[in-house]
This record gives sequence, structure tokens and C-alpha cells, in this order.
Amino acid sequence: MIQEDLNDYNTIEGGVNARVLKYDLTTHNLNPVAIVDQAQDVSYPKAGEWESSGIIEVFDKFGKGSWLLDIQTHTLGEGGQLLLMNIPGS
Repeated sequence: MIQEDLNDYNTIEGGVNARVLKYDLTTHNLNPVAIVDQAQDVSYPKAGEWESSGIIEVFDKFGKGSWLLDIQTHTLGEGGQLLLMNIPGS
């Protein structure tokens, strides 16, 4: 898993928000498996103000394909969420 963080200096109108990408070591394909939804913050429409970071695999605790990551919501008072995400085949 790779986290793509388009943060402050990369923000653009209509741009892409932060994403989690899955890289296949066999085929060398890189595909998005999650996109940070910044729609809750209507006061700051530029993409990239929220970021995803700190992804770790937690297969041993939550099963195959389980990943723990956080979302940092910089425009909402530095709030954030800790997420458990399951990505089949990862």
C-alpha cells in the first residue's frame, strides 16, 4: 500500500484528494483503492487539504487485507480519524 498525500503546497481547484494506492508486485500495476472524501468541508473547496498517513498492515489482529491508517483534516481544527480498512487481495 502507498499513500499519496497531496497536501498544502499541492492543492488545486478541482484536483485529486489524497489516495491510498495498491501496488501489485507481480504485474507492477498501481491502482487507487481509497480516496479521501473532503466533501464535509464546504468552506475550503481546494483538493488536498486533508491527508492520509501512517498506514500499517494489521493482518495478525484483524485478518488478511486489514490496514490501519489515519486521516488528518487540517481545515477542521486539525481533527482526524483512525480508520481500519479492509482491502481484499492485499
